[in-house]
Amino acid sequence: MSDIEEYFGKDFIDKINNIFEKAEEKNQFVFFHGVYSLDDAISTALNGLKCDYPELLYTAELMHKSDKLLFEKIKSWPHWNLKYLLTICVPKISGKGGLPIWNKEKSGQFSLSPKFIKGIIDVNNKSVISNPKYNLAENIVATVEDRSFEPITGKIIGVSVPPDEMELYEKSEERI
Repeated sequence: MSDIEEYFGKDFIDKINNIFEKAEEKNQFVFFHGVYSLDDAISTALNGLKCDYPELLYTAELMHKSDKLLFEKIKSWPHWNLKYLLTICVPKISGKGGLPIWNKEKSGQFSLSPKFIKGIIDVNNKSVISNPKYNLAENIVATVEDRSFEPITGKIIGVSVPPDEMELYEKSEERI
């Protein structure tokens, strides 16, 4: 038995592996974002992730099941040794930057909808908590260019668009 298996236990390791297997089946990337407390993690999972910059790689780490250090990273999260990790799943059609639809807040920050936050990994208690608001549409049909963040970030980003919202983007492009 390895140190990791001894530390986490088979049940926890199986739960983490299951997250990656389900993401693979649904053609999704998995990102982790560390937070300071369970209360902060729950609040973020239910209300969305706030960020200064509308790109997931800016605030979270793209994770891979094949990473030999995956469980070492979970045990001692590289960013300040945080013990609560939000699990964020986005369709691979969004690209490796994980550019789902970000909403701009009045404060100037951006928020990622809770529907992309699958749950919370509680490293201290070796548990995985599901987010009841996680509801990633499996039928995202397109990635479109969004220029609304260009004045702030200097970038044109791609956003994943569910079928019921595609018409809104097509209409907004007609007005340009």
